[in-house]
Amino acid sequence: MGLWMRSSCHQGVGQYECSNRAFCRTIPCLGTIDMTNPIQILKTRLGLSDVALAAYLGVPRTTAINWSNGKRKPPAVAHRLIEVLRVIEVMAPDVHGHLLPQSKGK
Repeated sequence: MGLWMRSSCHQGVGQYECSNRAFCRTIPCLGTIDMTNPIQILKTRLGLSDVALAAYLGVPRTTAINWSNGKRKPPAVAHRLIEVLRVIEVMAPDVHGHLLPQSKGK
């Protein structure tokens, strides 16, 4: 992965984008994002609700919420799972599409 850099969107609102454009996409402007929280970044980038995030990662909803809001830190295995899912997303987007929950919204 690349380094996250602050830039401005078309509305003049700050957003973050990755310096490695071949690997990462721009995170849309959705308010304040904790750039040190990979779960929150993942949730925002994929547009997942708490329930959809939990289904995507295969964890209980409360666990996903606690990871997302920073109350708990995900274990190393969760970080590795996110890395693997990101590689699948980039290298095989059709396969990754099948891994996403049916309903991404709330």
